Amino acid sequence: MTKAYYNLRYTSAMIALLMPLTSHAFDVDPRDYTALPEGTNLNILYARQLTADDLNAEGETVTDDLDLDATIGIYRFVHFTKVMGLTVDPQFLLPFGTQEIGLLDSSSSGMGDAIAAATVWLHEDPEKKSYFGVTPFVIAPTGEYDSDKPVNLGANRWSYVLQAGYMTRLTEKLALDVVADVQWY
Repeated sequence: MTKAYYNLRYTSAMIALLMPLTSHAFDVDPRDYTALPEGTNLNILYARQLTADDLNAEGETVTDDLDLDATIGIYRFVHFTKVMGLTVDPQFLLPFGTQEIGLLDSSSSGMGDAIAAATVWLHEDPEKKSYFGVTPFVIAPTGEYDSDKPVNLGANRWSYVLQAGYMTRLTEKLALDVVADVQWY
């Protein structure tokens, strides 16, 4: 196998690990694990612009001509309710956007994979502002996908994520968030 072929395969594999919608962990924002009052509805729009030229692995530069450009948005609807005395927040997330990798001369745009989730708070102390919740996510293969392209917004597979998060206020202006998740394909 020639070095150029190996580098292209290695670069493609590394790029797959960098794709925003096929990440190996779910981003968590501060206070995501704060239970809000029953009846609260949230309509949230996230936006992220990413650009990169360098791709490094194990301390070595794989390429300095990646030419990654991605504009990604996520629409998220969240509803807080009570089920058997526990706060639960059924939610729906829909990613969308465009991605382009100049090095591979490939791009993708449209919708990503739809996500359904619901946090269940097992510990909730609003006075101390301390919360612990568990969130299962189901990711459906509904996004734009073309097996002939190295860049896709969809993953073309079902995925399941189990996430747990603890949030507590340390002071009036300082909080601690600890979150872990595991993902299955």
